[in-house]
Amino acid sequence: MTRFAAVLRTNMTSDRCPENFLKSFSEYLSKRFDICKENVILELHTNVTLLRGGSFDKAINIDIHHNSEKVNKSTKKCVAEDIADFIYQELDISKDRVLVLFFDTRRCT
Repeated sequence: MTRFAAVLRTNMTSDRCPENFLKSFSEYLSKRFDICKENVILELHTNVTLLRGGSFDKAINIDIHHNSEKVNKSTKKCVAEDIADFIYQELDISKDRVLVLFFDTRRCT
């Protein structure tokens, strides 16, 4: 069974994040990776002090823990770009200020 757990950290305040953002991101991930929404866990941290490229402009770091064959060495750049596109559309955070890191839990002990 494929599962995704994502921890999102942003310097945006909670009132600047749309109320349905996590639900939309959960739906996006479940469709993108063809998994049940029940197997997607999201955790959002707002008001994080985040400096990227010497700037405090809006930014987000996303750690995705997964056990999916659809994210591997050859696909992760494209997957990260797709996620950055989604984040830009939902939160208006520039794609170059979105960092997506993948952790394959099948390789964890």
